[in-house]
Amino acid sequence: AAEVRTVLTSRAFVEQAKLGAVVEEIGRSVEIVWLDDLRAGIGLKDKLLGLLRKTTPRVARKPDDAAVILFTSGSEGTPKGVVLTHRNILANAAQAASRIDFHSGDKVFNVLPIFHSFGMTAGTVLPLISGVPVYFYPSPLHYRIVPELVYASNATIIFGTDTFLSGYARTAHPYDFRSVRYCFAGAEPVKAATRMTYMEKFGLRILEGYGVTEAAPVISINTPMYNRSGSVGKIMPGME
Repeated sequence: AAEVRTVLTSRAFVEQAKLGAVVEEIGRSVEIVWLDDLRAGIGLKDKLLGLLRKTTPRVARKPDDAAVILFTSGSEGTPKGVVLTHRNILANAAQAASRIDFHSGDKVFNVLPIFHSFGMTAGTVLPLISGVPVYFYPSPLHYRIVPELVYASNATIIFGTDTFLSGYARTAHPYDFRSVRYCFAGAEPVKAATRMTYMEKFGLRILEGYGVTEAAPVISINTPMYNRSGSVGKIMPGME
């Protein structure tokens, strides 16, 4: 058994996924923490305590301690839970950072779920360790809303899959992505039609990469200097 004692979730997610009955059932044996309620109760005192505690964590962690359990996509069968350590995630983020020329004016807009390795490492940890602000949006499926928010936030870097990116292209105004300088894609092959649309409509090259959850996940990536359309780019430094 997984011995799960606490589940963090939100009412919006449970409602959208129609998991009310499931949550009610597991709530008899585990603690359900509603993030919606926590956010409403966070005050200035809590924020100050959080700032102070960052230098004195309640529980010390070692680099090789388990950090997360992320599930594979299930493309080769039943999804598997993959245990990734703090070292796994931070090392992969550092490898990716060595290929991306972040600067002080960058802003990342991340719509990818952080329960997926792409959204966790590339969309969350990578910009954080690089000192780059991150804007989160809870659903990549809101094809009309996401381009408008990218425009409003002046985001310079976005991540997505071919499915999501093609969805945004259908509804976005050419000016919505005016501030974007890098568009990275993974999780599935990028179609030639999607590449062409982004180049012709937005003036953006899609930089495709490849990864697997077990590798935390980035294995290879195209960059502006070394970009070959239809490929997944060069392998990460330190990998063989």
